[in-house]
Amino acid sequence: MNRKFAFIGAGELAGAITECLTTFYYGGGGGEPFVLYDVNKAQYEKYAGKNFLAAESIKDAVTCCDIIVLSVKPQHISSVLAEIKEGCPDLSGKTFVLPAAGVYMSRVTDVLGDVPVIRIMPNMPLKIGYGVTALCANSFVVPEVYKFIKDVFSTSGMTFELPESSMNPVIAATSSSPAYVYLFIKAMIDGCKAIGLDPDVMLEPICRTIIGSVNMLLSSGKTPDELISMVATPGGTTERALSILKTRGFCDAIAEAMLDCTRRADEMSKL
Repeated sequence: MNRKFAFIGAGELAGAITECLTTFYYGGGGGEPFVLYDVNKAQYEKYAGKNFLAAESIKDAVTCCDIIVLSVKPQHISSVLAEIKEGCPDLSGKTFVLPAAGVYMSRVTDVLGDVPVIRIMPNMPLKIGYGVTALCANSFVVPEVYKFIKDVFSTSGMTFELPESSMNPVIAATSSSPAYVYLFIKAMIDGCKAIGLDPDVMLEPICRTIIGSVNMLLSSGKTPDELISMVATPGGTTERALSILKTRGFCDAIAEAMLDCTRRADEMSKL
């Protein structure tokens, strides 16, 4: 299936998706070039060397493409949709992909009418082939197109389907959570300084320890609690470390962070 993509907004999110698209669709330089439109033309610089065309307007980008990715910040969705409605009276054959946090598919159809919309919630590791993307679609989406979009994202990681009612909560679990992991690693690096280890030396060993721990969890068939008990022998060093984390409310802090992340997504749904 040879479909042409337009990205309205060329920031970090579009960059991650175009990396995924390049892997699936434009490998070896083949395929149609994707189209970018952004009010900030400097954004195009990071796409140097990629197979893309810069559109002069939102109208131009939408008119010449089949798949329209609305990769703008949630607060800009309304103005973008208004511009599409004004400039593009014929949207037949076009499918809209909506990756903006907290934006429901009805926001698109309320303005543009009964158009196909696929809502996605990817994360940044998509850029290196280890992404996780949640998807849902409205009733106007053709199954063949939905499968195609799912296949595109599956090329660069895992995909899974959720009802739209779960798309705001999943942000806390898979889309925002890479930042939690980076913060955890940063805290461990800072902890290395306190115990006399060189942070520059320890970054890779810490990262590889996390990778190994995650792979063990995925492959062992054991629960996190079971693996914790295998590492934390009674009266040992790990038990002492875990005691501090529990006393300081480590698990409660993660749970509260995820709740507040979801609250923010719900707030953004009303922008």
